[in-house]
This record gives sequence, structure tokens and C-alpha cells, in this order.
Amino acid sequence: MATDKMYELAFEYKKTKLWKRLWDNELFAVRFSDGVIGYCRVVGMVEQMYAVMVYLGEKGFDSYRFILSDKGTKSEFEYREQILSQDCLRCILDEKGYLSPEEIEEVRQYAKKQGIALRGQYTYPHFNRLRPNYYPWHLDDEKEQGYLCEALEASVFLAKSLEMHTKEEIGLRKIEEDTEEILMLEKKEDGYAFGRTKVPAPLPIQYPRPKMLNDLQVAKLKRKPRRGTWECEIVRMLSPVQEDGEGVPYFPVLMFAVESGTGYVLPISPAMYYEEKPEDLLSSFIETLLEEKICPSALFVRNEKTYVLLEELCRKAKIPLQICEELPYLDLTEEDFLKEFDSEGQPIQNEEKMRTAEEMLDYLLSGDISRFDDLPDILANQLLTLADFGVLSEGLSEKIRKIFASRKKKDGGKKKKKNSAMPEQSYVISVSLYAGCYRHIQISSKKTLFDLHQAILDAFEFCDEDHEHAFFMDNVRWSQDECYFSRSMEGEKNTGDYKLEEMGLEPGKKFKYLFDFGDEWMFQCRVLSVLEEKTPKTLVKRRKGAAPEQYFDSGWED
Repeated sequence: MATDKMYELAFEYKKTKLWKRLWDNELFAVRFSDGVIGYCRVVGMVEQMYAVMVYLGEKGFDSYRFILSDKGTKSEFEYREQILSQDCLRCILDEKGYLSPEEIEEVRQYAKKQGIALRGQYTYPHFNRLRPNYYPWHLDDEKEQGYLCEALEASVFLAKSLEMHTKEEIGLRKIEEDTEEILMLEKKEDGYAFGRTKVPAPLPIQYPRPKMLNDLQVAKLKRKPRRGTWECEIVRMLSPVQEDGEGVPYFPVLMFAVESGTGYVLPISPAMYYEEKPEDLLSSFIETLLEEKICPSALFVRNEKTYVLLEELCRKAKIPLQICEELPYLDLTEEDFLKEFDSEGQPIQNEEKMRTAEEMLDYLLSGDISRFDDLPDILANQLLTLADFGVLSEGLSEKIRKIFASRKKKDGGKKKKKNSAMPEQSYVISVSLYAGCYRHIQISSKKTLFDLHQAILDAFEFCDEDHEHAFFMDNVRWSQDECYFSRSMEGEKNTGDYKLEEMGLEPGKKFKYLFDFGDEWMFQCRVLSVLEEKTPKTLVKRRKGAAPEQYFDSGWED
């Protein structure tokens, strides 16, 4: 709720018509009563919008600097991203159609008490807060309301000063990229004093970087066949989303991934709050690749922002990654996407085509739902994406969600039948990390692969066991066949369920053990001998070479 003081100063500012004297790039600073500096921008000389915008401190001014920057021709996505980057407080003289009924009533009540006639097109003061990537929202914070009041008061004082002095005499100048100082107003007992203040230095650009990478997803991705080069870009969606009907509406992000040569677009789900949780978007991308049963041969990205998101994934999955300006299939996809939305970011729907498509879908989905259990994942995902994006009617969307919520996961492989009658033996296994660094481990045949995993880590003094592991018993790295994984790998054979005696171990048998799907510690194992004896406690019979540190400085940032 706006205060009477805010309305008082807004109507006083309206009388000054300061926007007729200042260009919107003639900014001035105000030192607020608590020492914070606000950078004020008066809008109205060019645009059909009459407002005072207050950018707080270095961060706020940097968002204005981004608006000011000219990077040449911008796509619609880049232009909207630039507009949505503003971080400021705003008092705007608006048409009542842009205010809520409560805000309209609030203005009318104040105007009635003060005897103010609400005539004209841009008459209603409207106060809001602009945060990067959020929809402009109510200005409710008392401290920020105070800042806006002080900025309006300083604007009124500046307007009166310009009736007696020129802009040059006062020290007002246009803000350019190389501007070092600007006019600053500081409140005194009898008004404001004019001074100068330095323009804040540009803040370093820090693109959201995932805090962690799901090693399970990476491991599964490595096992998929390599296919295609893909053109990728992270873009801001054109319309905001409000979670659960509450909170400030946010503009989610979407990543386009288009296959070069075919133009096929991966159905990647949008991600909320990308700046705070970029790993959600990355996880969505990987999950889509897994559903499509592919691992990219290479990724080409439009910009550094997309590069940063994918960098660690590509390093661990050994996928070439490169920034490239010319991405023709991505350009065509984005053009087609934009054709489907109006200037407000709302879907443009051809009613006749949509009605026909919905009737066909409704007919297909009206039969026995069990026949959809074997529908390919790609088709199921695309139907769910249509439902989640609100393209279809709510009734049809709900029917799609119910059908595919009932799909059961396929069994990831049946366990081998265990033979508990086999006599107990022991194995001596050579486990080598690299030339000159190995351990000989004696272990009971009744132990599981998981027990061997723990024995190897103990033998090489790896203290942190909180990572995934796998055994490739056919000695093929990332094998699709004789492979056993840690329990968290759903749908895969689990190392805790299989005893060593079931693995067909005999002298000379080779297999691979992998620990930590991110750093990929790959151990080469070889059976040295089979002993007709029990080994109650696993032993390290021989050690050769110093074990490396489990974690080392790879030169990559977290």
C-alpha cells in the first residue's frame, strides 16, 4: 500500500513536468538520508511513459548501464532480456487501466481528500519495484518507499532550479559509456546542495554456474550412443509465471537445443529461478538427452552464458563445446517460436487448427490407457510439454497428465539367480590405478561387488565414499552389458546384490572398477589366483606406489 507522502510527492512531481526538460539519459544522483546513493532517471521526453526511475547503488546503476549498452542488432529474446534486467524503484504516471481496482480506489480516495481532480490520460500515480527477470510488482518495502519519496522530493527541487538555471549551469549532462562523474543532490536544511559524484565502476559479469552436477546423470549419459551436433542457447521466456497464484511473477528460462542438419528440437522443460538454481535447467537438459537415448557428439552455443551452464557437463562427459556466432538452425527455431507469440508474450492460436488438433488428441486418448504404456518416451514427453505449457485445453491437459502418471518404469534388468550352495573360496585380485601404483586384495567369494568397492577405496586410502561407483565385468569402459552400479542408479543391476562367486572369476580375468562419475577414478582389476580357503576379513596382501590424493586442483572453478 502506498503512503500519503508518496502520493503527495507524486502529484507535486506531476505539476513540474520535469520530463519536458530532461532527456531520459540525463541522470542525476541523490544521496539519501542513510548515505545510500540513488541514480535517478526521468522518462517521458521520448517514450509515452512518464516516470521517475531510481537505481539504488552500484548494482542498480549497473542494470541501467546494461540498458544503455549497444551491442548492435539484437534478437527479440536479447532485447527482452535487456529490458527485464532493470533493478530499480519506479513512480509512473499511468492510465487507470494499468492499476488494480484496489490501487485505483486508493488514488481516488487520496485525490478526494486533497481536492485533486483526476483528469487527463496519464493521471494515476503508480509505484512499483522492478527486479531483474521479474514482473514489475508492488512497492511494499518501507525503506524503499522512503528512498522513492526522497528521489521525488529531489526531482521537484531540480525542476524548480531549472526554471532559473540552465542544465549546463547546474551540471546536468547526458550519460555516456565513458562518463566518469554526474550531478548529485544532497539534502540540506534549506533544500538541496548540488555536487558531483563518481559513476560506479562496471561490476564483473558473473553468469549463473551450476553449484553441483548430478554424477548419476553424467554416468548414464556417457553410456548413450554419440549422435549429432546441437546448437544451443538459453533464452528468457516471453511471459511471466506466478507460482501457486502468489508471489512476484517471474520470467522462466528455456534452453533451445537444435540438431544441426535436421532442425530437430529437444523438448527441454523450462526452469524457474535460473539465477538462483541454474542446475535445474542443466538437469532438465540432461534428462531430455537420456529420454532421447543420445549423447551429443558436440555442442555449439550462442554466448558465454550458455557456455558456462554446459561447461562442467561437457568436461566430464567428454563432449566438445564451442561458442559460435553463426547457428542457422537455432536462428530458424527461434524465429518460428517467436511467430507463435504476440507482443505480450501470449501464445497466438489459430482457433480452427487448435480445435481440430484437440479433437484428434482427445479421440486418441479416450481409449484403453494401458496401450500407452509402450509409447516412446519422446512422444510422451512432447505431449506432457504441450499440457504443461497451457497450449491445450485444461481438460485435455489433465487427461494427458493422468495417463502418463500411470506409466510404470520398465525393469532395469533381472537379478541373476544366486547359488548359496557353492563352496567358499577366496580371490586375490590385483587392482591398479596406473603404472607403478597397485594393490593386491584378498577377498572372500561370498563378499559382494559392493564389498570389493569398499575394499578398493580402503586400500587406496580414499576417505570420501559419497560418490557413485560401477564395475564393468567385461572390461569395457561404460559397457552396456556386464555392468553393475551403486544402489542409487535406478533400473541398473546393483553391486550390493551380487556376490563375487557369481561373476565367473578365474585367474587372468580382467574387469574395470570406476569410482566417482565426475572425476572418474578408473581402476584396472585382474584376478591373480583363486584360493580354496576362507578369508573372514578382507586383506591387502601387497602395496606398490603411493596413492594419489582423492581431490586435487584441476584448474576448473567450482
